[in-house]
Amino acid sequence: MRLVVALAQEGLISESEALDRVSSQQAAAVLRPHVEPHARAGARVLATGRPACPGVVSGVIVCDTAAAEERAEAGEDIVLTRRTTDPEDVPAMTVVAAILTELGGATSHAAVISRELGVPCVVGCGASTLMSLEGTVVTIDAAAGEILQGELSFVAAASAQDNPDLAQLLVWARAEPGADPAVTLPKLLETRRA
Repeated sequence: MRLVVALAQEGLISESEALDRVSSQQAAAVLRPHVEPHARAGARVLATGRPACPGVVSGVIVCDTAAAEERAEAGEDIVLTRRTTDPEDVPAMTVVAAILTELGGATSHAAVISRELGVPCVVGCGASTLMSLEGTVVTIDAAAGEILQGELSFVAAASAQDNPDLAQLLVWARAEPGADPAVTLPKLLETRRA
């Protein structure tokens, strides 16, 4: 994003071309919370899988749905971890901080339900990779599909005003004819491609 803003400010491309070169997904990724880079550099990756619903959260891995639900309702940050999920797991899925599964893909039960609930989720981490981690404190970077050992520090969700390049893109996007000034940059970029 820095490059397209610089190119437009130098007059090498138009503001509209700069907006064309940034996807809504790229803007959303910059705006979402993420693991602090120095903490990430020293972190041990316990497992990886397919990102199903983005987000960054730390918590304790719990494999039993009843225990996960009870502990989460008591205020503990719980990562519900299952071989795969099914409809009986939904009550726990609604109260936990994150969801992990050993099996599954983008259309698996866990992936679909987590996206609907907005709960960070990583699926398809591999058979026999997660269940042995019961009781382990982890940090989930669901956008990257990573399960990291320990409670790592985060960089909070940003706004376009926190990043000068995003702020400039937002100004250009809102200046376009028909643009809604109340809409976020990712949404503006998405609607201009429609």
